Amino acid sequence: MMGRHPRWDRLAASFSFYSGSAFLSYGDRNAGRTLSVEATDGDDLVGAIPGWITEGNGHPYLEPTGLLGGLGLAPARYVVLGSPYAFFGEFMLATPDAAPLLVRAARTVQQREDAVGVIGLHLSDGSIDAVVTASARPPLLVGFHAVIDVPASFDEYLAALPSSRRTKIRRERNAFRSAGLTPSVEQIPDCLPELSSLIARSEARHGIRTDSATVAAGLRRQHDCFPDRARVFTARGPSGELLGGVVVHLDEISVHTRIVGLLNERSPACEYFNLGYYQPLLFAIGSNRRRIDLGMEAYPAKLGRGARLEPRWAVDLSDTPLWTPDDARHWNQSKIDALIRLVAHSPNSSNTALVSHLQKIINEPGG
Repeated sequence: MMGRHPRWDRLAASFSFYSGSAFLSYGDRNAGRTLSVEATDGDDLVGAIPGWITEGNGHPYLEPTGLLGGLGLAPARYVVLGSPYAFFGEFMLATPDAAPLLVRAARTVQQREDAVGVIGLHLSDGSIDAVVTASARPPLLVGFHAVIDVPASFDEYLAALPSSRRTKIRRERNAFRSAGLTPSVEQIPDCLPELSSLIARSEARHGIRTDSATVAAGLRRQHDCFPDRARVFTARGPSGELLGGVVVHLDEISVHTRIVGLLNERSPACEYFNLGYYQPLLFAIGSNRRRIDLGMEAYPAKLGRGARLEPRWAVDLSDTPLWTPDDARHWNQSKIDALIRLVAHSPNSSNTALVSHLQKIINEPGG
């Protein structure tokens, strides 16, 4: 673990919870070899992004050679920029003028670490512009986060959806109630042994090998590092047994759903949709939060429930470019083509606008 500038959190206050020290302390413990890329002007911190070192043996969504294998990246030592285990990153700049300083700092870290390259992963759309301009490297579209914008009421949420979807959601909520399940919002220690077991079983059903002790250790670290930010939406049966839980992280404006543990993913009580969508939405409405971040993958289910997609990017800041502009253009166009098919029947019109936004980016010089 590398130390961070004493003014890190002053800069991070204008950015995401996932860039602040509370979450990064969890990443430090969980990822091991973490670091900070920092640009300074005198004593002031004017640009920063956290990161870590990888040599190809980490989580598949955090490995450049896995995510970007189609570009021919060879397994090697890389500096990866982003918030460890957040599956999110952002370049924190006090002003756009700090971007060249941050690019230079990233290359200094690459040399210090004797790495083949420096790659930002899962970077937010709004944070890349100045750095992409400063580096003169085209970004790669690597994926999306699905987001539901929180309305004033649950009825307003339903009203924005097609009638067939409204009927389905009402049935899912009624099935949950009819099964006699009790929804609650719990702290991680309140349900840790049961929840860890459910998560490990759910992960195994999706081909991810882990065990309940490993899961419990990670959840305990989250509670230790940011107890006020971590909650679990739970469903308990008539005897108090835990039938499902969804871990969420909270900041001032968002509920971030993180990981799900279910006894039965095909239960007629529809725990997955109630805990993963409707309970977080009701919580956000009640606490005046503005968005539910549903994360990556499982896009059809999320789009069908009114989510919009936010792009996430990879940016190459290496001394020597890792991909060419033509490679990036072909890659990005294939991602946009897949997006067009994905959102063809989305009830949220902003997803159609997103296609136009992304097409403009890749058609720009250097895009």
